Amino acid sequence: MALLPIGDFFSQLYIAATSLLSEFDADNIAVDQADCEAMFQKLVELMPPGDILWSRDPNTEMGKMLTGLAVELCRVQKAITIAVDREADPSLAVYMLPEWQALVQLDDDFDPDPAVRRAAVVELLKYRSGSNVAYWTQLAEGMGFTSVEINDPKDPFRMGDEMGHELKGGQWFYTMEVEAKGGTPASREALKKAVRLRLHATWSAVFSLSA
Repeated sequence: MALLPIGDFFSQLYIAATSLLSEFDADNIAVDQADCEAMFQKLVELMPPGDILWSRDPNTEMGKMLTGLAVELCRVQKAITIAVDREADPSLAVYMLPEWQALVQLDDDFDPDPAVRRAAVVELLKYRSGSNVAYWTQLAEGMGFTSVEINDPKDPFRMGDEMGHELKGGQWFYTMEVEAKGGTPASREALKKAVRLRLHATWSAVFSLSA
């Protein structure tokens, strides 16, 4: 009866290992022989005491199973290293995509397709900034708006400033004004949300949108 629990344990461990490896090309994950031998010894240490039923000899059936499992677990370790490097790139992230979304304040229900969410995260990370007139204009026009004007209000008039600029208080220095025509009430709200998502935390925006 003691054989079943330890057998189930190793079976589940093997299933978990192969499940992770299924995301990668396992045949191309090279492992070091010394690492596999060290993993084999760790697995041996998990076995119940006694050499008769639980032989430590790698040439026995039990030893061959542990040797194969050790190789797979070494590949898992290598795959985890690869996965960590991948997850550090938001354009490739899978498991850490929710964390990347939280960083750029992208709603969880933004889109059910992970590829779309990854693309949105990359865009938000790339373009979160202050007043970038060309980008904001392209964004609004891409959403169907016309006569788009992006105004970056001047700080209170200073010596050397050109005449003709509208004078506003210092609180407007990091406020962008967006003027545009067209769209529906829903698309106008969508534009506001899109701009605010992309703005740097130190900036704000006011809108003048009309049909």
